[in-house]
Amino acid sequence: MYRSNLINLFISYTGLFLGLFNTFFKPKVMTSEEIGIIGTILSLTALLQLFSHSGLLAVIMKFYPVYKETDNKAKFISSVIVTSYILLSFILLLLYFGKTLIISYYGGGPIGDYFIYIPAYLILSHSTELFERMSRVLFVSVKSNMIRNVYFRIANCTFLILMFIFALGFKVYMQFFMIMSLITVIQMIWLSVKHLDIKWTLKDLIPDFRFMMRFKSYSFFMLVASISGNLANNLDKIMIGHYLGLSKTGIYVIAITVTSMMNIIFESFSRITQPKLSEYVQSDNIPELRKAYYENLYSNIQFGVIVFVLISVFSHDILLILGKEYAEGVAVIVIIAIGQLSNLSIGMCGEILSLSKYYKFDFYSRTALIFIVIASNAVFIPLFGITGAAVATSSNLIIYDIFKMIYAYKKFGIHPFTKTTLKFYISGFIIAVPVWFLRGVIPMNLINLSFISFFSFLVYDVILGYGFDYEYSILRKINKKISG
Repeated sequence: MYRSNLINLFISYTGLFLGLFNTFFKPKVMTSEEIGIIGTILSLTALLQLFSHSGLLAVIMKFYPVYKETDNKAKFISSVIVTSYILLSFILLLLYFGKTLIISYYGGGPIGDYFIYIPAYLILSHSTELFERMSRVLFVSVKSNMIRNVYFRIANCTFLILMFIFALGFKVYMQFFMIMSLITVIQMIWLSVKHLDIKWTLKDLIPDFRFMMRFKSYSFFMLVASISGNLANNLDKIMIGHYLGLSKTGIYVIAITVTSMMNIIFESFSRITQPKLSEYVQSDNIPELRKAYYENLYSNIQFGVIVFVLISVFSHDILLILGKEYAEGVAVIVIIAIGQLSNLSIGMCGEILSLSKYYKFDFYSRTALIFIVIASNAVFIPLFGITGAAVATSSNLIIYDIFKMIYAYKKFGIHPFTKTTLKFYISGFIIAVPVWFLRGVIPMNLINLSFISFFSFLVYDVILGYGFDYEYSILRKINKKISG
């Protein structure tokens, strides 16, 4: 599983660096307000699709292993997919009637000119997430990762360069973005259908809503859990647009994009691990479940610690490369990175709970967090601006992580406090000192920053592999393979 995790992580980081190129290049062809418009559209659609999915993504992950070897597999797949699109139609109808209210929330202005892209992207994003989840349970997530994070972003990079060369406008970019999103959906659907191994008949394509009723309790609880989780991820950007304006949203979005280098670690490794955890939970194979948990945990922290060190130390330099107006986001990067490191450091406790009979834990704990998220952002944003939004978001992540960790330990005996995890933190602290020193004596530009980061990772890996005898050190494994 470690090898699969590394492949997925490499693909994700390829996509991430392409995404970072987009981040660095966007200010050259767009204003901060236009970047804020994109961030607002993405955040709104992310929240709306929670209701269009209504916990059905979690239903796929939890129950597909139950039906994949039965005659009900086709009925299960078609019923879930059709139900999700019926819910999507209902949300689109509500969006149509709520258009005036949404535009007035942002004080009118440019968001009204681009409102049409909200329902359009909602349809595309809904479809992408649905079939991406299918790819995970079918164990072809590496291919779907390539489609979403590499092919799409290469096209995006290319178009941004063309915008710069030919002075293309923002509306042209938005049209291109929608076309590429549509192509991504088509690829995702083809990938999933190809690997489902079902000989479809007309009867299989007709959904059975009575069959779906058996999942209503689970999907409802997962819906509420997803709402609060996505509120923590997106409400800050939406409320910044309301309190501070779209320009500040753009600055915040750029800073958050830098911290995605940490979040992508968790997402990459969970693509491989989560379907396995689902199978182990359904078969009550606790020893294998614990083994998978710790393999995933160590991978998370191994890469998470060094990325945390690098983006925290270089946060000011990264944003200055983009432009002086983005320097306001330095504190945002560090604060959000702390919350992301907390999330990486407890592993997949929450995912295990949500796949088990204890899934109602997510409902109760995240329902409480909804009120904390709204209240904390409403208090901190007017007081401290975008830094206040970062404090609220990071605090909510840490509080929820503590709840998950304690409950998972009580029910499954798993926890992140081991000698191995301590090795990662010590190694990260050791490497942070010379990196901070180098930052002060070497002029920081994109090339120097990249070289220092690369060699810092190599030294960090050497400390882990040869100083702490960690068997999954990359350089140690390469050396072992060469030595025979």
